[in-house]
Amino acid sequence: MSAFLFIWQKSLRNFIRQLPKKPARFILVLLYTAFFVLAIASVSFMPRAESGRLIEQANGASILQVGWFSLILLIGTAVLYSGTNRGSAVFSGADVHFLFTAPYRPQTILIYGLAGMMKSMALLAVFLPFQFPNLVQLGLGLPQLFSLIGLFVWILICFNLLSMVLYLLAQNKPRIRLLIRILVLAVPAAFVIAMLFSLIQTRSLMQVFDQFANSPFVRLFPFFGWNMSVASGIIAGFDNIAALSVLLLLATPFATFRLVYRLPADFYEDAILKVEQQKQQQEKMKGKRNRQASSLQKRFKGKSGLRHGYGPNSIFFRAVREMRRRQPFVLSLAATILLLATTGVWIGLSLERETEPFRIYAVFLLPLIQLFVRAGETFAADELKRPLIYMLPYPATQKLFWMTVTESFLNLPLILPSLITYALLVKPPPGQFMAVMPALLTFPLLLTASTLLTFRIMGSIEGQLDGLVQVVTNMILILPTFGLLGAAIVRGIRLNANPSSFFLMMALAHVMLGGTLILLAGRSSLERGLVKS
Repeated sequence: MSAFLFIWQKSLRNFIRQLPKKPARFILVLLYTAFFVLAIASVSFMPRAESGRLIEQANGASILQVGWFSLILLIGTAVLYSGTNRGSAVFSGADVHFLFTAPYRPQTILIYGLAGMMKSMALLAVFLPFQFPNLVQLGLGLPQLFSLIGLFVWILICFNLLSMVLYLLAQNKPRIRLLIRILVLAVPAAFVIAMLFSLIQTRSLMQVFDQFANSPFVRLFPFFGWNMSVASGIIAGFDNIAALSVLLLLATPFATFRLVYRLPADFYEDAILKVEQQKQQQEKMKGKRNRQASSLQKRFKGKSGLRHGYGPNSIFFRAVREMRRRQPFVLSLAATILLLATTGVWIGLSLERETEPFRIYAVFLLPLIQLFVRAGETFAADELKRPLIYMLPYPATQKLFWMTVTESFLNLPLILPSLITYALLVKPPPGQFMAVMPALLTFPLLLTASTLLTFRIMGSIEGQLDGLVQVVTNMILILPTFGLLGAAIVRGIRLNANPSSFFLMMALAHVMLGGTLILLAGRSSLERGLVKS
């Protein structure tokens, strides 16, 4: 293991030494450190509100516990689901040449690859301090907040180790891989269905949260329930179940480590094949640039007219054609999940009349969160990785315009079904419904701007640090959106005002802020070309 520690030590040292040579990254690290220190310092001087502390209210602790459980359930399901096929995808060409020939057990090398991949997962925890001021106002103290961060990092380690176990169980066994994926997805589906049935019976969302948070079956459910039990102990005090869950979570990494070393590991061939495929793909992209440039005339000028695309708008029509090939059905999986979530939220909120003012905001937030979660899969991110967008002989502003239009259009199948369902079920005022549409359709402009800004600063959008920069940029750019949303909620509750004007202001802010950043960062990026800084 000393060799692996040496590699990690030298990698960290080289990263620090390269910072002065890359001013953009150095400035970004300084800014993030300043934000982190400011978030911690603000908590130390912030008085906690004694009246209205959420955890002291009747269902306050239950709401926090269910929210924490939902976050961990979402992240854990994603990690475990992808664990069935990503075990061999964590190695690079250097790993294949040096590590695979080293005198180490395959399981040890697999754990090393997992540790390298876990760095990006652990970075999720560093964003929790930015929510410290809000959590303090809910009644949590600084020791509780740091305990939640430690719990978050620990459960991420557990999930990544479990994903390695699933990978070893499913390697070279397609049927077992399919069975594992079905079981992983069945866990969140079962919890959602159980909560919906309980909601229909009790007709009280707060009562459902309270029953869910205090259910012994849920609290002792492996990994997810243990995590919620420990979180409830941190928030409201430890009981016997919480203490037992602490012991179980502490034992999980050691048990999975032992299981990983006992299971047979035969991933060398799969890993070498994937590395070779990546190398061939890169060479293929480089070798075909001239042929792609010569074929552009035939591809885009052979047929003209609105149906086939001509000039810069060929970017839009090519993306639509690719979407139809990739998604032959009307509703994608993400759109179906969003539609079911919208219906479930409407059912839950319609059971209590006092929740009526919150319906429009809840339905607006669901697609907004879905768009934010898919921020790394924007159309601009895909285009910037291809040489085609740089070779098109058109002004950069025209290409940026059609990239932006394409991004909004590609999100229509995701947004429209849930909004139409909401309109049919709730029948809101037409002006209110029409104001929500532009706010949602212009929100992708911020995500496109974040992608282009990250590409301009880092020179790439594929590395782990690039992903971290993009997440930080996304969080900064969406502050006006959530600021206006909070103002609309407060004004709507106090004065029973129509939120349409706030939604229209959101759309205007998205266009002005996103459009300005797209022009500033996108023009130079397209003119510079596909290079890494």
